[in-house]
Amino acid sequence: GTSAVFGGAEGNPHRIVVDTDVDTDDLLALLYLLKLNTSQFRLESP
Repeated sequence: GTSAVFGGAEGNPHRIVVDTDVDTDDLLALLYLLKLNTSQFRLESP
């Protein structure tokens, strides 16, 4: 799957693991979070 790491308040990343079988609502929510936090995240695809 794909995971998103968000910068925390103290600089510690928060890892959000997204299942490969996410539905549309989960995908839209993730994209919305990424849009709001473009300067505080990085995407990883292990």
